[in-house]
Amino acid sequence: MTQRLLQFAQAVTEDRQLQVAVGLAVASLWLALALADLRFLVLLAAGGIAVHRFRQLEREFVPDDDDLL
Repeated sequence: MTQRLLQFAQAVTEDRQLQVAVGLAVASLWLALALADLRFLVLLAAGGIAVHRFRQLEREFVPDDDDLL
């Protein structure tokens, strides 16, 4: 269980798609607030991509029910 958690943490930190999506989402919010221009919230869709990718990685590393017994 601990080994899988470490593998999951490593996969999350090394995943480029997740890093780019989170970066775009943060930049979107920052620019929208800093410049008071809501057009930057278009980039916020990257947040959805980040959540989707995180859940996809999580499914790959979650132990099966058989492993818990």
